Amino acid sequence: MDSSYISKVEKAKRYATERHRIQFKEFEVVIHGENHDHIVRYQDGKFHSDDLFFQQHGYSAHTMAMERILAGMIPPPSASEMPVHVDSSLISKVEKAVRYAQEPDRIRFRHFLATFQGDNGAYDVRYENGKFFSDNPFFKTHGYSAHTMAMERILQNMIEPTQTEEV
Repeated sequence: MDSSYISKVEKAKRYATERHRIQFKEFEVVIHGENHDHIVRYQDGKFHSDDLFFQQHGYSAHTMAMERILAGMIPPPSASEMPVHVDSSLISKVEKAVRYAQEPDRIRFRHFLATFQGDNGAYDVRYENGKFFSDNPFFKTHGYSAHTMAMERILQNMIEPTQTEEV
């Protein structure tokens, strides 16, 4: 094992605790709900979901679970996107969201694009079809970086990387 790998692993461990370094630009996940699987997308700062409740209300347990899981890595919803009144359906959705966020093995990322602010600059990290991609120079020559390893740590049980490639 070479020293560059060891230093990248150490940096990745540190980065994984510094979630503020990561800003998701977009992602798509499948969430295994209690009754059905649902697709949740995030793009241009907004959630989209195939969940009927989301279609009617603009939020769901699935989107709220992703907000909890990715706290600090996506902007919080604006006040205009928040439900205006609390009722039993909102309470049950929040309870379900909390439970889903505590069970990350329910979630599978299909793809994502995030900007990762490292010690030496900001790099795009992408995940598609089980593969990481990055525009980081170290990644381009080694096929891994502290950024991709940190993402693996943060999203463990929610992704299944098989190999890495250059952006």
